[in-house]
Amino acid sequence: MNIRNFNIGMAGLAFFSFFTLGFAAKAVELTVTADDFEPRTFTDSRGESLPYRLFVPKNYDQSKSYPLIVTLHGGQKRGNDNRKQATLIGARIWIEPANQAKNPCFVFAPQCPSDSKWGLLIENPKIYSAVRSLLEAIDALEKEFKIDRRRIYITGHSMGGTGLYSIIATQPDRFAAAVPLSGRLDWGIEDHDFKQHASLFAHVPIWTFHGGDDPRNDPDNSRRMAQAIKELGGNPKCTILPGKEHDIPPDVYPMPELHEWLFAQRLPDSIPVGNEVSAKRAGELKKLEILPVFDRIKNRFVEKKYKDGSGRTLAYQFLVPKQYDPSKSYPLALSLHSRDKCGDDNKAQLFVMGTKMLSHMQNQAINPCFVVVPQCPKGQTWEKSEDGLNSPFLQCALNILDLVEKDYSIDSDRIYIVGCDIGGSGVWEALAMRPGYFAAALTACGQGDPSQAEAIAKTPVWAFHGSDDKIVDPQKTRFMVKALENAGGKVRYTEFPGVGHGCWYEAFSPKETYEWLISQTRSNTVDSKTKILKTEGPGL
Repeated sequence: MNIRNFNIGMAGLAFFSFFTLGFAAKAVELTVTADDFEPRTFTDSRGESLPYRLFVPKNYDQSKSYPLIVTLHGGQKRGNDNRKQATLIGARIWIEPANQAKNPCFVFAPQCPSDSKWGLLIENPKIYSAVRSLLEAIDALEKEFKIDRRRIYITGHSMGGTGLYSIIATQPDRFAAAVPLSGRLDWGIEDHDFKQHASLFAHVPIWTFHGGDDPRNDPDNSRRMAQAIKELGGNPKCTILPGKEHDIPPDVYPMPELHEWLFAQRLPDSIPVGNEVSAKRAGELKKLEILPVFDRIKNRFVEKKYKDGSGRTLAYQFLVPKQYDPSKSYPLALSLHSRDKCGDDNKAQLFVMGTKMLSHMQNQAINPCFVVVPQCPKGQTWEKSEDGLNSPFLQCALNILDLVEKDYSIDSDRIYIVGCDIGGSGVWEALAMRPGYFAAALTACGQGDPSQAEAIAKTPVWAFHGSDDKIVDPQKTRFMVKALENAGGKVRYTEFPGVGHGCWYEAFSPKETYEWLISQTRSNTVDSKTKILKTEGPGL
């Protein structure tokens, strides 16, 4: 593998430690396996369990202290088998005999629960619990073994590379260095906020890697983060791999330059370490619910309630584009949440990937869009009842769209619908209830009725499912896709190998997903005799 310096011809970026890499070298074949790690389970202070694999240096000597590497896997290795995460090169590379001979170290490879991720954007309470469990587990390892507290490193790929930023922001004085791969600052921020958020960890040495052609996470995010850190006085490295896409660990982790750089990093003596510091961190961690910067998504929405003619109430959140101009027309999007967000607080439904995608400030800056996010009451659903009746709460959600169209300047050819889990099922139902009304739809891990394909086929659909979904059989989506194809519909289908029910992370995170949705326009060539049906409900 060859490395050479080069200057990027972009204003403000030439001062970084950027590299371009050649990839003529053969793939590295490792001799170690997941079985070379010890399988363990950690139970945190709130009773949450975290499976993990641990490698203890051979000939471990308690009179000496050793570095610790924390390695975070991507979304496809979530679960509780406590093995998948240790099969990755990002975990195994560090325990190769030759690497251990040069840099003996502990390697900690936790496995994120299947309904969570490494991060602090609270899609559900488990997400923060996974991070808390991880940090508490590091505390426990420091007590059990002779860990060099000035040489704790963290690295991760994809979801792990993204979550890494949240973790070092939570405890910025814990890690001597960080190496994110194919990640992004996943906090729903505007460009000018990179600097504000980078200030939480700008002093941490970071070497970020990204494929230049990554279709899932924009490499420009890594460039901007590095720029913000540099402007704050940090010394980041940012390596963009030309021609590479998302899966870059085999190209990055074997680099001798990376190993040399990483193990040379240590916390400065000015940062205190020790048992008192660990106890203080543990106390702060138990109190910490969420960093204040993550509350911003809520502040952009307005809480509202809709009541139909029969007195049925549906709470919802409503986003009006910044600098809304009534003389212009705007897209409108409906986001239907998953089952775990049902309730009456009119807040939980905001923290789902579909809503985050639609309301993301960067997306809103490019394509200003109204967003309606209703909350289905607990015990209710967006799905059909067992006797085949449409959900009255889904009908209320559709009625809200009509009210928004009446009160604001909406482009009726650009109305979209997005949903996951029961919300994904609700998408199928809404398309059947209003054939041709929506310009496009995204549905993840939901289930529809193939007998409604003729009505649904009037709308372009991109459907998603995880191949290992144990809650909603992916075969249900496959049947729907086949039925739509037979009905002449425009349908795309993406199935994620090895992913369970929570495929909405993989589905709605890529930039391509949003760009496809927002580019769809209801066809102007639809037969003028075709009626755009709206199943009107009471109160309209």
